[in-house]
Amino acid sequence: AGELMIVSHLFERPPTPGGSDNCSGVAVTLEIARTLAKLIESGELPRPQRTIRFLWVPEISGSRAFMYANPGLEDRIIAAMNYDMPGEDLEETDSYLRMKMTPDSRPSYLNDLIGDLLRFADQTEIRTQTGNNAPFNYRMVPFISSSDHVVFLDAGIPAMQFNHWPDNFYHSSGDVAERTDPTEMKRTGFVGASSFYYLAVAGAEEAADLAWETAANGEKWMAEVTRQSARLMNVEGAELHNGFQAAHDKVFGAFNRGKGAVASVRDLSEAPEVLSLVDELTEGLEAARDLNYAKLEGLYEARARDLGIEARAFSVNDEEGAYDSRVPRKLYKFYSEEYREASGRLRQFLPSGMGLPRLASTEIPWFVNGERSITEIWRLVRAEYGNVTTSSDPWKFAYVVTPDTPDVLLADVARYIEAMEEAGLVEIQRR
Repeated sequence: AGELMIVSHLFERPPTPGGSDNCSGVAVTLEIARTLAKLIESGELPRPQRTIRFLWVPEISGSRAFMYANPGLEDRIIAAMNYDMPGEDLEETDSYLRMKMTPDSRPSYLNDLIGDLLRFADQTEIRTQTGNNAPFNYRMVPFISSSDHVVFLDAGIPAMQFNHWPDNFYHSSGDVAERTDPTEMKRTGFVGASSFYYLAVAGAEEAADLAWETAANGEKWMAEVTRQSARLMNVEGAELHNGFQAAHDKVFGAFNRGKGAVASVRDLSEAPEVLSLVDELTEGLEAARDLNYAKLEGLYEARARDLGIEARAFSVNDEEGAYDSRVPRKLYKFYSEEYREASGRLRQFLPSGMGLPRLASTEIPWFVNGERSITEIWRLVRAEYGNVTTSSDPWKFAYVVTPDTPDVLLADVARYIEAMEEAGLVEIQRR
């Protein structure tokens, strides 16, 4: 049936462990383990069909070492949750709970389930006698790396992170237990414990419920991406057609995220009724995608008339057509010695001067699945990070589309994948 992983790092560097980073994470996950074990052993909760595994290790390096020592888990773990700074006193540290979602290359029902439970916790009186019991201040944010969830995302496992940010006392002697909050730890512990127990016992009924939820949220996300992508056509002259194509790719990426999230429920059940529902809901997402395409096309044509230029049909240029015939395929599992050795050579083959955002560079190898062409991978990376700013202000980490933010170029994505081939990570086949 698969396994679930809950990880919390014990320490990362000499200034830590601190009260929040990450003693609060260890405390919350220990309490999740204690509570679930007690409820299951007492018979108050049925014994789950899936193992919930807990990991307490040095940050990133310890999780990687564990996965290299247990490579079979790469195919067994169906979801992972990272508790990194989950228990701060929001007033003391001037922070909020940011729930890091999975990237577009790892679409999952996990985002939707956690989002539902965060809203439930917000409407529920979860309090403690010693906590500050302030209003629940949280937001779901786009993928951010730099913690243990990346270890599992590398292997294709959907993973999220509980994290508070910013923090006035981060990596300092001021990060003490008195600046953590028992109420906040109870809230984040409740969300994690209930979500992973739900997944541990999930069957066809739960998979169907999550499919409905992911499809509805997928349609909402496409509508939001379309709304924001319209800004890419607030340009002049010849740039208008490029803006239209970039906006079209944004909807293409949003659709693939929604479609992948619906399909991910098959990890929980492949009952005939679930598979049938997945197909039905995917058809609905396709209809929503086409509607949003049509909206962008109408706006493009109206904008072209206003500018006195000719609107052109969506087309593939020679460069895109050439790379569309080239399909990269990974040669090894991520947690294999062969992949580790080859990845160590990658940097020497990467050309200088590439303008890829850091997270775009992370997503390129994650999108490689042996079926997508280089052009399709570029369109997906472009959809996620082209003309997008998540803001350098940690208080406002959000998805914002603007023509003033650099695009992601096909040439850069192609060079990155070609460097992967030179390093021995992939082979590029023609179709």
